[in-house]
Amino acid sequence: MYKIFNFFKEYKDKTKLLEEVKTLKEKVVILEKKLMQQSTLMNVFEKNIIDIIYFKDRRGNFIRINKALADKFNIEDPEFAVGKNDSDLFKNIDEIHAKESYEDECEVMDNDEPRTGIKEHVVYPNGDDVWQVTDKFPLYNIKGEVIGTWGRSVDITEREKDREELEKQSKIDGLTKIWSREYISRIIDQKIEALLGWKDDFEELKNLSLVFIDLNDFKQINDSYGHDAGDVVLEEVSSFIALRIRKDIDIFGRWGGDEFIILYPNIKGELAKKLVNKIQEQIKDVEIEVVADKDNKKHKLNLSFSKGVVDFKQCISIEQFKIFKYMFNKMKSDIQREQKGL
Repeated sequence: MYKIFNFFKEYKDKTKLLEEVKTLKEKVVILEKKLMQQSTLMNVFEKNIIDIIYFKDRRGNFIRINKALADKFNIEDPEFAVGKNDSDLFKNIDEIHAKESYEDECEVMDNDEPRTGIKEHVVYPNGDDVWQVTDKFPLYNIKGEVIGTWGRSVDITEREKDREELEKQSKIDGLTKIWSREYISRIIDQKIEALLGWKDDFEELKNLSLVFIDLNDFKQINDSYGHDAGDVVLEEVSSFIALRIRKDIDIFGRWGGDEFIILYPNIKGELAKKLVNKIQEQIKDVEIEVVADKDNKKHKLNLSFSKGVVDFKQCISIEQFKIFKYMFNKMKSDIQREQKGL
């Protein structure tokens, strides 16, 4: 009887065990399906998302990258990047970015905090020259320990180009395509602030000269030939002067109406005056062709301008809020004297 009891007990235990094994196998199958589904979704996500996604270990070596980043690195198989770091893949291309990127990741790991909104200018091995915004996060294991970083980069190149174009337009005079009054004013303010702050480039500032140009009889041109003719004159004069200053050194802009300004870095007032005197003489020989509004006929005009010159050295002892007024009063006074033939 005892043997029979033990037999049924063992049978029951084995049956229970078999049922448990069967249940476990079913759970494993379900988990495997879920894992396969998640892996498939991750692969689809990584292959199709246009943003850059990557995972790195504590040494900055890639654990995994998506197709978008693989394409940037000229890599056909993303697995090729595993075990390599930015310095390996950016070698001889953008090593500064590689160094800065790893420093950011060390900060993320050391502080156990993400860094978001990092604006970067990157040149990739495939030749893409992009602006991007990158977010970097700590990467954890199942114990909650930081084992690396992961990040996402979004290409903002077109947005940056649009921003730069808008910024450029705000700096450029719409008619003459030279610097605008707003931009010139900003530069002058910076120079005044630097001058009074005794910056490192103080000697350079002392030798900075400012020239104010006023076209003679411009109102008469507008009245006689029309504003379209006046616009042509302003465009031609701007082009003429722009060709006679140092490119990327001197700053030339339109102050408004028929008034222009030249900033001459590293040129004292007397030399600046000589340079502008030369332009004054040269422009007298220039004939500008315009079409009059009244008769629709072509007319050739000869121009001249008056000038005022001041250098920043003259402003050293003047109070800040008075400098700007002093400079323009000085230049306007020079112009009036020239116009009167004095």
